[in-house]
Amino acid sequence: KISASNEALEYYKTAMELYIKRGGDVVDINKIARLEENIAIAFFNKGNFVEAVHYFERSLKNSGVKIRTNTVLLAIELVFNLASIVKSLYLPSVLKKKTPSERDNRIMKVKFKMAHALAYVDINRVFLDNVRLVPQAFKFDIHKAPAYLDILVGGSALFAITGLSFRLSKKILKYVENLLSQPHDSVTLPATFFRFIENMYNCLTGKWHHQVNDEVVENALRVGDVVNASGYLIWLGYSKIERGDIEESQKIIGLLKDIGNRYNFEYATIDHYYLSSKLALIDNELDRAMRIIDDGIVLLDKFGLNLHKVGFLGVKVKILVLQNNFDSAQKVLEEAEDLVIKVGKKAILPNYYGDFLIGRSSYFTSKLKNCIPHDRTIEFKKYHKEALRTTKQSIKHFRKRTPIGRTEAYKLIGRYFWLVKDQKNAEKWWNKSIHEGHRLNAAVELSKTISEVERLLNQSEGP
Repeated sequence: KISASNEALEYYKTAMELYIKRGGDVVDINKIARLEENIAIAFFNKGNFVEAVHYFERSLKNSGVKIRTNTVLLAIELVFNLASIVKSLYLPSVLKKKTPSERDNRIMKVKFKMAHALAYVDINRVFLDNVRLVPQAFKFDIHKAPAYLDILVGGSALFAITGLSFRLSKKILKYVENLLSQPHDSVTLPATFFRFIENMYNCLTGKWHHQVNDEVVENALRVGDVVNASGYLIWLGYSKIERGDIEESQKIIGLLKDIGNRYNFEYATIDHYYLSSKLALIDNELDRAMRIIDDGIVLLDKFGLNLHKVGFLGVKVKILVLQNNFDSAQKVLEEAEDLVIKVGKKAILPNYYGDFLIGRSSYFTSKLKNCIPHDRTIEFKKYHKEALRTTKQSIKHFRKRTPIGRTEAYKLIGRYFWLVKDQKNAEKWWNKSIHEGHRLNAAVELSKTISEVERLLNQSEGP
């Protein structure tokens, strides 16, 4: 209850060792499942999501729950579940909502926690595994089973983070918001996770005008809900960095650092490093940005969070390119590309994959530019091919999945076309960068786009 997760973890591990040693072959499997669940929660509250998923799976299996792994069956089931979700939202049932049993509630809480942990490890798997929970949640009386409310909110998150349907994501959030607004005599529904996912939705759809609500953060921390407090802040942080809102960005970074230190929640520390490196880049403090990003990578390696590392390495490539350290940038980029292949790009959160693409685009357009005055034909063809491939990937990713980094990505696309003497497309993508920069109020990259276009047009001898 006081969020001393390290102590809780050791106590629970010791308790399970003693129980198994004492019980031998006649241990109560349900008791083991409860201990594994508590160990998983302790790992979860520390931000050790890989270990948390492992123990949540063990707990569910020992509780008699089957963990499905056949991707073909999951894909078929996905179609039926999507249809059921749409029906529940647009053609709501008039039947009386069911009351879940105590076991139903407990299993659903474990499934939700596991899904939440998986979201930090493999977003592709969490979608296939857990979209089936959402239709179930529509059938129950939420006031008698608050865990099912979080399942619905999690469903909204799945549709938004995968880019599958922002419309369905918003529709579910509206449905939940209506439930939260309904007064009830004995139950106050938990809203912290809702606020976290609402922020994520707003960030991924370009609604970047919201400010930090201190009460939301304080209410979450008061009950030791460090995961949702941290999640609420990080998505606000992305938009504030993009807008160049230095004061608000510093406030969010400070809160994340404090959560990491006070509650030993190292995932908040990772988020603190990520935003801090981006803020240092705004201030053009390249050496400081590099130190911060390297500290973050060390922590990521400790927990094996490879899908996050892809984003950190992308930022590192960008820093190295700005420092004209192309040899090191190439090595880091190769490491990032290997990780993308290893974990699969669909499993990577859109903001992290976006930073990878921006780092890659920065590297290849810079190498392309360096070839031009020296007439290095073979090298030019090589970098032209890679820059074109990255350009196509960036167009697809930033147009459909995320506005985070979109203004900068479109600027780099324009730069690529300018370097290959396609002025028409260069103008097209620079216009898109400026338009998106104005629409999103992405002040930092908007100003950089305008500055770059002005400089290149002044240097040009063409039309």
